[in-house]
Amino acid sequence: MKVLFMKVLLMKGLLLMIFALVATIAAAQTPMLTINIRYIDAISKKPLSNSEIELTNMKTKAVSYYTTNSSGTISLSQPAYTNYTIKTRYSPYAPMQLTCANSGANTRINVTHTDISSAAYREQQQADSLATIEAEEYQKEYARRVEQEKKDAIAKHKADSLARIEQYKNTVFASPAEKDKALNPEKYGTHFFYFVLDDERDGYIRIKVFNDKSKKIQYTTLDSYFKNETCMGSLKAYCQDSKIIEKAGTYTYYAVTADGKEEWSGTFSVSTNQDSKTAIISSKARAVKATK
Repeated sequence: MKVLFMKVLLMKGLLLMIFALVATIAAAQTPMLTINIRYIDAISKKPLSNSEIELTNMKTKAVSYYTTNSSGTISLSQPAYTNYTIKTRYSPYAPMQLTCANSGANTRINVTHTDISSAAYREQQQADSLATIEAEEYQKEYARRVEQEKKDAIAKHKADSLARIEQYKNTVFASPAEKDKALNPEKYGTHFFYFVLDDERDGYIRIKVFNDKSKKIQYTTLDSYFKNETCMGSLKAYCQDSKIIEKAGTYTYYAVTADGKEEWSGTFSVSTNQDSKTAIISSKARAVKATK
């Protein structure tokens, strides 16, 4: 039994020696070429020493890392008849393509790689990481401030409401709407209607703006006198304006000239405590259809 065990060990040792010998012979038979890399700083144009180079064998996809010497160069012995890429380790930029597929054994290839140092990239990564942490902390602090502002606004609203109730407790209002407007002014916004003259008109024009085509509620009247002129020839200019104060919401307006021959219509939005505007542009007027 002991003799059999010794024979097995001898056989294993012999096989390992054969495999090692085959590998050595194969390695000795692999044609090699020499790649000399000169590494230049993109900013200073000086050689970069002690900086890491990333070399990729495009046939095997094997990636290796090497460090340049004090003169910013490195000499590498690599398998021939294959292409390589060279880049600075940690660099986000595209690698340099090194075509060696037609280069056989004992070939020397000299290349210059221009980039910034791998150390600079590491420093940039660390700076970016710190910036990310600072941004996250800022967002947290910003969210906290926004939440606190909301709480402060609610508290102020309650205090202001109580103060207005006390202020108007003996006031007699003409309508519930007037009372609501006095007690809750923050619900209202200001909307401006502009009459923009961008075509030639002659004479006096009055435009009445209503909340809808039924003309039940009139918002405003725009009055102007024109004599064969445009309003400075610009849609940004207006010749007359008027404003309304309304609760926040979306509304429909209808505008018509005093002679009833031209009209405009559309929608406008009122935002709480905000100013908004609607331009009624003269050239976009429609002729009012005659009713039978």
